Amino acid sequence: MTQVSGLALIPLAELTYDQAYILQIKVRLAEKKWPLGLNRLLPFRRLWSFETDWHRVEFRY
Repeated sequence: MTQVSGLALIPLAELTYDQAYILQIKVRLAEKKWPLGLNRLLPFRRLWSFETDWHRVEFRY
């Protein structure tokens, strides 16, 4: 995934006009715990576990 659109974090009515804001986001994709035996059938599942660095976006509403 490289893009997220339409994710509501806070209602716009709660933001103050002409105020500076900072949004920080970090993504963690965790390994799913499979029932016994299935982990041997899905050897690539460990590739799905990762975590990004913090991304910071500054904006003015």
